[in-house]
Amino acid sequence: MHGSAQDNADAQASAVFRADMLLVALGSESYAAQRDVRGLSPEEIVEQLGLTFFQERN
Repeated sequence: MHGSAQDNADAQASAVFRADMLLVALGSESYAAQRDVRGLSPEEIVEQLGLTFFQERN
């Protein structure tokens, strides 16, 4: 059975928000800060982004 129209609208709004935040996180200033200030490797940055934006939902 499909979700309600409101559930679908909420899911779409959430996906759009996460996409916007992911784009900001991948911006050059943010990426440089994670590398230069926090000392994260590119692989660690990708791992953390995945954990932040793409967690499994129950």
